[in-house]
Amino acid sequence: MKKSIFENKIIALLLCLMLVCSAMLVSCNENEESGATEAGSESVSATEKATDDGINRILLDGELACKLIRAENANEDEKKVYSALRDKIFEVTGKRPSLETDFVGFGESRDENEFAIVVGKTNFAESEQLYSELGFGECKVELIERKLVLGFYDIEAALSAVERLGDALASAKQGGSIVADESMCFSVQSERVISALPGYSDGEVI
Repeated sequence: MKKSIFENKIIALLLCLMLVCSAMLVSCNENEESGATEAGSESVSATEKATDDGINRILLDGELACKLIRAENANEDEKKVYSALRDKIFEVTGKRPSLETDFVGFGESRDENEFAIVVGKTNFAESEQLYSELGFGECKVELIERKLVLGFYDIEAALSAVERLGDALASAKQGGSIVADESMCFSVQSERVISALPGYSDGEVI
């Protein structure tokens, strides 16, 4: 009889220990789930901070914040201007843009609202718009939607525009940041076109 009572006490003690262990496991699981939720919230918050806020940033905290893009099938003049602008950006910011083209692979897509600097005739709608307004012998730099577009027909005008754009970038630099603005929008007309016109003894160039 005494042995049976002793065995019952041991069984009761074991049951109590099992209940205590179960309660501890549940508490640990709840804490882990709570921690996972908090970490997830921090991750979402960090993503929201990294989301494009609509500001046309060229440089942010000393790092390039936009792409410099040319056409995949760019001609030699476009490649030359593109290279000159890469060098100018490096001169102003200390950072050289990576080589980027307008090529979009099969099944791929791009963010049309992402800010970028676009050089020459590309497949961007903003590039097409600028070239529809461009005069012969002219180079234009315009801020259209979320693109700073440089379009040209004359290489000399374009290289002059690169120098002028470099000055505008340097003037707009504040600390480690540069934001594209209207100071970077202008037109350069080549003088080479006029000088190449034939001369007439009874006429004058106006």
